[in-house]
Amino acid sequence: MKDDIRVESIDARTYFASIGRGLKWYDYEELKRVVDLRQNTTAIAHVPMRLAILLAEDAAEMGLAA
Repeated sequence: MKDDIRVESIDARTYFASIGRGLKWYDYEELKRVVDLRQNTTAIAHVPMRLAILLAEDAAEMGLAA
């Protein structure tokens, strides 16, 4: 699979016009922190939910479901 990420120069007029309109430019480290936080939060939330589903299935199979 070919990686299509390219770094290109940005026209200064475009950069300053976007800042003037209130857009925020993020650097790589800021975006990486957001992605890492999202992945960790998703993983933490996924494990307990999956565990609850498996416990409910086991309880139903053993006839312990309410």
